[in-house]
Amino acid sequence: MCKFVFIALVLVAASPAFAHKDRIEAARSLTVGFQTGETATFALSKGAISAITIRVGTVDYLVPASDCAKLHDIHFESASFAWNGSYSSVAKADYFYLQFDMGAESEKAFGEFPQIKLMFQDGKFEKAVLTKKTSKNSWQDSKP
Repeated sequence: MCKFVFIALVLVAASPAFAHKDRIEAARSLTVGFQTGETATFALSKGAISAITIRVGTVDYLVPASDCAKLHDIHFESASFAWNGSYSSVAKADYFYLQFDMGAESEKAFGEFPQIKLMFQDGKFEKAVLTKKTSKNSWQDSKP
């Protein structure tokens, strides 16, 4: 009798009637907020960055799609926001930039990940700069 109960339980547990498949939704965007109120929203598509929007007050500043496409393995926790310190706020500043580390572990040089700066001048996207550590005390800038 015990054998039959055990077999019945095994058959019921293995029955496809109880099987289910989880629905998995990938993130479509990720927003990083800064203490002063600015935000950077990264639009994601198939694991890649498709757009970046930086919001300063009520104004949105866009990073061109061609520059977004070059970004990968972003370390969102390293994101920082900076502007010309001669101005009391970002909204009044003549330049600002979003900066963050990116890259896989294998891309580290001298213990540091490559760093990206997305620079805006006079309210317009100016350029993206990739900075890599080249020795213990030096860094080199290039285009991403």
